[in-house]
Amino acid sequence: MSRKQKSFQERIAELDTATRIERAKVLIGEKIIDHILEIVAIHANNEYLVYSKRLTDQIPFSYAANAYNILSQTSFFFGVLRIAALWDKADEDTASFLTVIEYIDDDEVIKALAEEHLQAHASLGSRIWGDPHPDPEVRAAIDQSIRGSQQAFAQRQANRARRRLRRAICITRKIAASPSLERLQNLRNKHIAHSLRQTRREKQKSIDPAKYGDEAHLLRQSIWLAENFYCWVNGTSFDIYKDSREIARKQAQDLWENVNFSIPNR
Repeated sequence: MSRKQKSFQERIAELDTATRIERAKVLIGEKIIDHILEIVAIHANNEYLVYSKRLTDQIPFSYAANAYNILSQTSFFFGVLRIAALWDKADEDTASFLTVIEYIDDDEVIKALAEEHLQAHASLGSRIWGDPHPDPEVRAAIDQSIRGSQQAFAQRQANRARRRLRRAICITRKIAASPSLERLQNLRNKHIAHSLRQTRREKQKSIDPAKYGDEAHLLRQSIWLAENFYCWVNGTSFDIYKDSREIARKQAQDLWENVNFSIPNR
């Protein structure tokens, strides 16, 4: 009789802390951040194709309107497909938030990540501008005060890392169980990724239809998580919500604000 194959969670539990951290860092830095930026760009275009009248007001009752509807629906569905993929079930080959938290939701892992922040900030050092004080005792007292202040700041960052990581993990699990995500995943499985009469979820219970705006709400939540995981796991700050969204919106604006249709009425 063959032995039962171990679950993903059981395999993770066998990994040492350093390996879990390294895998989480690679997953966030090389997969999830790029995935989020792609979705941000898709949504910036969908603000014109799906949610704005900037283009639709130029299209009269015509065959062209049917073509535009297909274009906007395809772009919207692709956005739903990509945002839902960020929330796929945790697995070794799945680049999702649920995979990330399987690697880091562990006391020793969080402790080690907090220690990384402690060491990184404690070793930054400080510099005093101007000429040093002529009295050696005063200089020593100043240096000691600066080192103490630096250590205190490093400890605050380490404590902050623990709090932020635990909060991000908690929010990830809360979103994973949310009705809005369930609606989007059901839409993805039923109409986008497959063509089903009834999904597995629908066989178990009634699922409300997905609503326009569900994907935008989930994107905002996903951006917040990506920024926090990138900061407190990878040790790097990245303003996706403001900077990356502004860039994506400017690019979409440069295209769609300069597109003008001239379509005869049907």
